Amino acid sequence: PLSRLRLFQKFSTFRILVCGGDGSVGWVLSEIDALGLHKQCQLGVLPLGTGNDLARVLGWGSLCDDDTQLLQILEKLERATTKMLDRWSVLTYEAPKQSPPALKEEEDGDS
Repeated sequence: PLSRLRLFQKFSTFRILVCGGDGSVGWVLSEIDALGLHKQCQLGVLPLGTGNDLARVLGWGSLCDDDTQLLQILEKLERATTKMLDRWSVLTYEAPKQSPPALKEEEDGDS
């Protein structure tokens, strides 16, 4: 989507409809971030595929598999209000293992 999103860089605001699941939406959002378009872009989700948690949470439903609804969905998208979305990621790593310090044996003078 990067090359297509570049076409919208001069627009003050624009809306995009992503047809897919959470992975597709995440991919498009990452490209929007890479181009610095996140302040001018509004994104709608047409849930297709299996991973549609984001669409469900935002009120777009869990799955759209009926193309007769497409016109109604586009009209709904045109009138839709926006919601702010906070995207973040968590990076975990395992610290290198260190061997415990060697214990010093105390000498006993009573031997």
